[in-house]
Parts: sequence; structure tokens; C-alpha cells
Amino acid sequence: HEPDAPAPPSLGTFSGKVTGTGAPGGIEGVFIDIFDAGGEWVANTNTDSNGDYTTPPLAPGDYFARTNDMSGYINELFEDVPCYFICDVIGTGRPITVSGSTTTPDIDFDLELGNTISGTVTDEGTTLPVEFVTVDIVDEHGQWVTNPSSDNTGLFVTPGMPAGSYYAVTFNLDQYLNERYDNQPCVGGCDPLDGTAIEIMAGTDTMDVDFALLEGGSISGLVTAAPSGTPIENTVVEIYESNGDWRGTGWSDPSGSYITGGGLPASTSYRALTFAPPPYLNELYDNLPCYAGCDLSSGAAITVTLGNETTGKDFALSTGGTFSGTVSDGVTGLGAVGIEVRDTSDTWAGFTVTSSAVGNRGQFTSPGLPAGDYYALTFAPPPHI
Repeated sequence: HEPDAPAPPSLGTFSGKVTGTGAPGGIEGVFIDIFDAGGEWVANTNTDSNGDYTTPPLAPGDYFARTNDMSGYINELFEDVPCYFICDVIGTGRPITVSGSTTTPDIDFDLELGNTISGTVTDEGTTLPVEFVTVDIVDEHGQWVTNPSSDNTGLFVTPGMPAGSYYAVTFNLDQYLNERYDNQPCVGGCDPLDGTAIEIMAGTDTMDVDFALLEGGSISGLVTAAPSGTPIENTVVEIYESNGDWRGTGWSDPSGSYITGGGLPASTSYRALTFAPPPYLNELYDNLPCYAGCDLSSGAAITVTLGNETTGKDFALSTGGTFSGTVSDGVTGLGAVGIEVRDTSDTWAGFTVTSSAVGNRGQFTSPGLPAGDYYALTFAPPPHI
């Protein structure tokens, strides 16, 4: 007779109520995010019409909880810790203990009503609304706060925030040129703090923070294997000015086709560089090997005009060789370890990262390389050397 399998642990819950300014009876539809003792998100639930909630069943242990409200209240981490930005769940939250099959009660939140920033995103040429544009909001210290997205009317609205000075910049993967508020170009990244401050006064929502975006240009083409012509998927095509300033990115799809995302300003001096999956050798357009870094100014210039797609910027990549292996602590494979590759002249030749996936943790394959001898150097997180 085989021994009986151990009984699974009893599952418990915790419950509470969410109230707030002007809503002493409870706030409906507030999400409660639940984190484990290590700060990892594990589940969520939401309040009913009375502001009450009960979590899904949880294994015995300590948990943390925070609200996730989008109706204008300032979110909190239990117990009574404002969490309108990113907050340290473990360092500032109070643990909530779940044990047995019982419900831990009175995990309550009383939220203060904050104020919002809202505006519309439109096409500067047509004045039509632009959907799916992210508006990144940072505070006066440059700390990221939130990133609402424009809806099908072009409208975006932040969650509730305290009074203070904020700054905004757009991000999109369509063909629009991003801007920093108010009406300042933000191509290839920019410092939001150099923009115009958006003031939130206590008790007042700040509206009409509008963006009218100009349609930029784009670059497209095909990435294939030479000489077979087989499409190469998942190749990153980076776009730079000839001086090395980054301007945009495209990714090849299963057909090998790519198009840059995010609008490109008009220019006659763009350069395009591949970052292909192994074993392919990277190139600088047009047909210049670039496996170990190269002079961007030596590439063929690509012209882009506003509102137009520059087509036919194709790459036919040769096949190189690779080397592979595993990084471990002697027993277990280590994920997320960087591997830098250098050739015998100590010239940088590529970089890769070990897998963190179950089943092949610690395994890596080098980028595609020409025939030759190479060295590999690990960059492991502490405490590994």
C-alpha cells in the first residue's frame, strides 16, 4: 500500500472595502492588485457596487495589496500608503497574512480624490483624432508617473494625481513625429523636463493638454538570406543619422518585410543597420558587412520625406558561424547573464544573453560571426563573478 499523497494546503482569502472622498459608502469598480511576499503580482479582484471586495483563493502566506483606480482617486498601498507612481511594495506596504481556509477581514482603503490631466491627440494636417498614442507623464524630478493612451476620439486622461508640476511626451508606433508638451519636437528621445510644465492645482483637473502630431516618413524593405532569398524573421533594423544619432526601428515579419515604427523627420542622410538572429551576419545598408561595429557614415544614404514611405531598402544577409554553451554556478543554469564576444584583436564582435526559460536556463548562442577565433566574457549579476 503506497502512502497517501499529502493533502494540498487550505486556501484562504482577505477582504475589505474601498471608500473615498465623496464616496463614504464605497467606490465601485476599483481593482485590487495582490502581490506575494517577494513583491510579485499574483492576482487581482475588483470592488462591487458597495465598494466591497474579496480576493481569489490564496495559499497561506503574507501578501501586499494596492488599489488600481482609474476614476480620479489617488491609489494606495495597504495600509494608507500613497502609491500614485511606482511604489516599493515590500519596503512600504504592510503585510497581509492569509492562513488556513479563513478570510482575513478589514483590509480597507480610504482614497483621496486626486486630479487628472487630459487632452486630445490629433493629426496636424487633417485635425482628425489619432488613436493609440501613449502620453508619458513624469513629475518635476523626471520620475515616470503614468502613461495613458489616446482613445478613438483622440482623448487621453490620467489617473488621479496630487497637485504639482508635471511634464508630458508622446510615444507612438505609427508614422507620427513624437512631441514634448507644448508643441516641441521629440525625435529619437528627449528630456521631458525641457518641455513646458503642466500644473495641477488641488481640486482642479487640468484639461486641454493637446498634441497635434505631424505625420513623418518611414523606411521599409525586405530582409532575406543570401543567396537563397529565404525571408528572415525577427531582424531588427535600426535607423541612424550619419553622425550616429538614433532615429527609429523596424522589425522583420515572417515574410522578411519590415517598416520603421514611429515617424521619421525628413532627412537625406539616414543609415540603416541590421541586428539579425544567429547565424546571419549583420550589414549596414547597402551590402556592407558590419558584424563588429562599423562607421555609419560609410553606409549608403537614405532619403525620407514627410508623409511618405521610402521603400526597397533591402538586406540579403550572409550566413556566419556561431558558438553556444551554458552558463551555470556549477549546478544550475543562470539566466539573464550577458555574454560579450571579442575577436583576437580585442575588437567587440557581438553580445548575447543567456536564456531564463525553464528547460534551457543558462543556455546561449552567439550572434552570427565570420570564420575566426573569438573570446567570450560573462557579465553576471551579483553575487556571481
